[in-house]
Amino acid sequence: MAKTYTYDEVQQHKSNESCWVILYGNVYDVTAFLPDHPGGTKIILQLAGTDATEEYDPVHPPGTLEDSLPPEAKLGPIDPNTLPKSEKSPAESDQPPRNAKVDPAQEQAESSPDVLEDCLNIDDIEALATKSISRKAWGYYYSASDDLISKTFNNRVYQSILMRPRIFVDCSRVDTSTTLVGNKVDVPFFISPAAMA
Repeated sequence: MAKTYTYDEVQQHKSNESCWVILYGNVYDVTAFLPDHPGGTKIILQLAGTDATEEYDPVHPPGTLEDSLPPEAKLGPIDPNTLPKSEKSPAESDQPPRNAKVDPAQEQAESSPDVLEDCLNIDDIEALATKSISRKAWGYYYSASDDLISKTFNNRVYQSILMRPRIFVDCSRVDTSTTLVGNKVDVPFFISPAAMA
């Protein structure tokens, strides 16, 4: 039977030399994985010695733990009675950094539609997304770095696509199917991996 760990034991492993995190009620030794983490060592070290499940879950697909860590990295379960009642990890913050730029999408989130069916354009969809997903998940998908140059450029490209409606064109039978990358698709949408994936 695997040893059950206390929160105090996990708290003693918060460095490059020994780094443990709690994920889904289990303690993991991620020390050997630190240099291989695609997101860098900093984020893991910020969460070292704590329950990182809330930060981990929105940005990692199922199976990532099993694919990335050897079985011996799973040390055993955490004793839930030893966990702090309202732990807030260092990587989790509702307040933006003092020098962070104001996100225009979040500014208009208050005036955006509340359901997807009411959205009229990409800006409405983006504003609705800021209300619907956690701040951490939004930062992952938005990932516009510090200066927002790439994000701004992408917005300009989307805005340059003009839809010119025609009057008196029979649209009772519409076929949106096409071919993308050699594959027949029903609608002309191609979704690539998220910005930081």
